[in-house]
Amino acid sequence: MDSGIAAVLGAAVGAAGTVAAGLVSGWASRSTTRLQLRAEHVRLLREPRRSAYLRYAERYHAIYGQLSDAEVHLRDALDLDNDERHDDLEDARRLIREADTLLDNGTEELAVAVQVEGPSAVREAVIAANSRLHSHRVVTKRMLHALMAGEATQEQMEQLREIESASWDAYDTFVDAVSVTLQADGISTTL
Repeated sequence: MDSGIAAVLGAAVGAAGTVAAGLVSGWASRSTTRLQLRAEHVRLLREPRRSAYLRYAERYHAIYGQLSDAEVHLRDALDLDNDERHDDLEDARRLIREADTLLDNGTEELAVAVQVEGPSAVREAVIAANSRLHSHRVVTKRMLHALMAGEATQEQMEQLREIESASWDAYDTFVDAVSVTLQADGISTTL
């Protein structure tokens, strides 16, 4: 074979190799760019959700804590004579009032923000949690009034314990739904 032809063939093979390497590199770069854009898109969607979920969870936990602390005072008051209940009842009343303030000032808006962010599993969980929290407040107040009137019973206290447990279970279900939602990042490696 003539050295000129060999040089031309060598240059052609080299050029073809360079073109092939460029095509592969371009395809890989395009795939990486797509994946980066998808990840950024998911992050932009996730942050408002995460923020809404977190604000509601923090508020719920604070209200639940106040109502549960009030229950401790109510339980203690139930075991005392009517004239010895005053301090526990006052502490319970204060805690319930603080829970009322939080519940009535922005909690519904926080729940609506969570519902808007979705998805449906979180939406359903926040609706159930909000309902349980309101029930928890109502039953706690009912127990306070029964104790103040000297008409409280162990059955009422048991009902309060049950609703407190249901309230916590609803919160736990909400947190689980949020966790699953936030873990699902939506990034697919198949392009």
